[in-house]
Amino acid sequence: MSAVTVEITGHLADNPAELRITPTGKTVTSFVVIANDRRRDDAGEWVDAHTTSIRVTVWGALAEHVADTLTKGTLVTVTGDRLTPDLWIDREGQPRATLELRASRVGIELATQTAKITRPARAE
Repeated sequence: MSAVTVEITGHLADNPAELRITPTGKTVTSFVVIANDRRRDDAGEWVDAHTTSIRVTVWGALAEHVADTLTKGTLVTVTGDRLTPDLWIDREGQPRATLELRASRVGIELATQTAKITRPARAE
């Protein structure tokens, strides 16, 4: 069996969505990662060239940790194994598209921010 692994790095556009519990008892939350592509213009100045927005969905204990830990603006690296397009028509009748990544790992960038690590208690 082979699988494609996707890794993205960017800032949270907002706080993670409210943690939900599905009818089957699984926990889930989501957030949006924004990545700006920066390039030098002809004058050598850095300019934002393109912004990519990817919705990330996390399940189980990872969802709980994300909901408890991450906030808007946090620089994260997300690894996932399922990247899918989400296509729809907006209120003005225009076609829209986003990408959604199912995350298997979420980490924060410690070069530019700090974290205090705590380990959750194990279930007996």
